Amino acid sequence: MKWFKHDSDAGNDAKLRKLRIKYGAQGYGIYWYCLELIARNVEKHNLTFELEHDAELIADDFKLSGEFVQEMMTYMVNLGLFENTRGVVTCLKMSNRTDEYTQQLIRDVNKNKKNVPRVSLDTRDSVPTISEVKEEKRREEIYIPPIPAELLNDFLKVRKAKRAGELTRTAFRGIETEAKKANISTDEAIEMCCSRGWAGFKADWALTPMKEIVVVPEWKKGML
Repeated sequence: MKWFKHDSDAGNDAKLRKLRIKYGAQGYGIYWYCLELIARNVEKHNLTFELEHDAELIADDFKLSGEFVQEMMTYMVNLGLFENTRGVVTCLKMSNRTDEYTQQLIRDVNKNKKNVPRVSLDTRDSVPTISEVKEEKRREEIYIPPIPAELLNDFLKVRKAKRAGELTRTAFRGIETEAKKANISTDEAIEMCCSRGWAGFKADWALTPMKEIVVVPEWKKGML
């Protein structure tokens, strides 16, 4: 897709106004950047209107933290600016705002579903969409790190609470590298993450002692 329709009064949309109120120009810019990323991947064999970049990649493009971008993206999904189906972020309304070439491709899909790639918003039969195929492939390729199952389960719970996303092979290798720097095993590093509520691990963090919390009994408070 070479371009998509952008209304001159788009900024007055209630959802976008809420986005600007909460996140200012950063949120507004990330929104339109995501639409550009979706549009540039739309072609004859990809009519899913799927955002293939994750929060980490978008954050790197804007030099922001991944957690902050993930928070903004979650808010946009909650507003209805994007859809999130099993972890796949899409913007299906873009199918009505495409260039003429893409509009023709979509019309061809509706005419002949056997010879033309499907569109993800067309769910009138049980044929899997491209997004569903990619999601199924992703599930088959989920990385299971070589650590005790119970420890892994605890760590995944921490990452889920922190909204850190999937524990990929790359992310685990990063933990292994930082554990070596701290002169501890990977298991020890992950145990520390679980006990301290960390979604990731840095060697410097292991060298920083946690502040000790002193609980004063009620009967002693009057003596202080």
